[in-house]
Amino acid sequence: MAPYTVSFLCSDCGRVHATKISLTVSDGPDGMKPVQELYTPNRMPRAVTRLLQTYVLCPVTRNSLKLNKSELYLVPH
Repeated sequence: MAPYTVSFLCSDCGRVHATKISLTVSDGPDGMKPVQELYTPNRMPRAVTRLLQTYVLCPVTRNSLKLNKSELYLVPH
């Protein structure tokens, strides 16, 4: 079981930013991998579903953004 940080590809500045959400995944990827490739919509972790329902802040531009599933990634610690 390996720890991963849920991160998002920012549509505002084009960088990848970490969120405060961490997941432990068995047999997870070695590098950055899109969340939607690892989880089906019915199997999405609750914390990720909640993240998709809220706004996040780009630390570079300071703008609030609404995320979609294609912008979320798992990044190994």
